[in-house]
Amino acid sequence: MSLAPVSGTTRVVASFLAFTALTFTGCSRKHPGAPVVTSSGRLIDPSWITATEACYPDLTKQGYTAEDIRRNLANLDDFHHAFPVYAAQNHKDLDDILGKPLQTGPDPDITQLAHSPYPVLTRGQAAAGTTPQMAVVQSTNGIAPPDAFCAIQPGTPQGFSK
Repeated sequence: MSLAPVSGTTRVVASFLAFTALTFTGCSRKHPGAPVVTSSGRLIDPSWITATEACYPDLTKQGYTAEDIRRNLANLDDFHHAFPVYAAQNHKDLDDILGKPLQTGPDPDITQLAHSPYPVLTRGQAAAGTTPQMAVVQSTNGIAPPDAFCAIQPGTPQGFSK
């Protein structure tokens, strides 16, 4: 078997296909200022961004944009820090969960919120962008509501960056 010489056009096409395959099948690029390309081409439903802003009201005060939040949520380690009620979900499950509206996901693990010193939001409240003052549960007293989603936290979630 002999190999035919490769033309310049073939090399360009091969390079493009290799780049495309790497981009969409597992390699992620993390360069300052460049968009984060995740292995799954992860989509983030806007309800997750609204919920993140409701659960961490300091994010907007500190200048985080919706795109900053979307990029951070796409990093599943950062997502797990922001929403420990989904700590048991693996990356494959989160790919499915994050691309859909918040309220369609699996029930969160409310034990994470049973003794929260902060007001607790349900999934519906978080998805609607409820403010801390409007939280239905101001104190859990050891019992979180069945649809508890997050405790309203000061500051930013661990790992979040602009």
